[in-house]
Amino acid sequence: MNRNVCAMAAIILLSTLSQAICGDAATKPSSSTPSWLDSLSIDGFLSGGVAINFARPFNKINFGHLETDRANWPQFNQAILNVERPLDQKATALDFGLGFIGMLGTDARYTQFLGQTEYLIHDRTQLSIVEANLQAHLPILTKGGVDVTIGQFMSYNGFEKLTSKDNVFYTRSYSSNFGPFVDTGVMSIVHATDWLDLYAGIVSGVDTSIGWPGDNNNSPSIHAGFGLNLLDATFRFSRLRIPDRKIRM
Repeated sequence: MNRNVCAMAAIILLSTLSQAICGDAATKPSSSTPSWLDSLSIDGFLSGGVAINFARPFNKINFGHLETDRANWPQFNQAILNVERPLDQKATALDFGLGFIGMLGTDARYTQFLGQTEYLIHDRTQLSIVEANLQAHLPILTKGGVDVTIGQFMSYNGFEKLTSKDNVFYTRSYSSNFGPFVDTGVMSIVHATDWLDLYAGIVSGVDTSIGWPGDNNNSPSIHAGFGLNLLDATFRFSRLRIPDRKIRM
């Protein structure tokens, strides 16, 4: 009888100790903090489709379309490689990020920076660099701080994106044909309040890079605007000013 009691007591004691150890291990917070590389992502996607035109034009051209310019004919629009480390939107200290988007497909005919990749492939399917930039969050001026992007990036004008997965529809609006599509330069976003962002930057122009033959007039342009963060969405209003002459800085 005493042996049974001792055995039962030993089992209860071991069970209690194991629960205490496992419970402490489960509730103990991890001492390791996420590194900068934990937020780095590398991904991509393929995009293609057919724009149906019931008029069946004899030349198979959808008049007024850029990316979907072929009627009733399958197109390989995009193969995207995306390398991104976005800025921490909740950062209160200095933070750094980067962005790179490479595109291969028929859409790349219209996402070119002058003087870079437009002559690498002499075909409808082309190669382009959509973005290549460095980013920084600076905890200055306001409580929300300032975000700065340096390099090449998609234009802040317009409501449709160059990357297919970020648009609602396969086809795009007629107004999107007129760009601008991509910019080269420095862009800053001042988070003035929780609901107001101020945009200001200097770029080389519309779809241009730097120097000949990337910039046809070698003159900087001003890109500015503001954004309203309302109803869980951002409404952005911006304007690109392209001078006929050089700006005296």
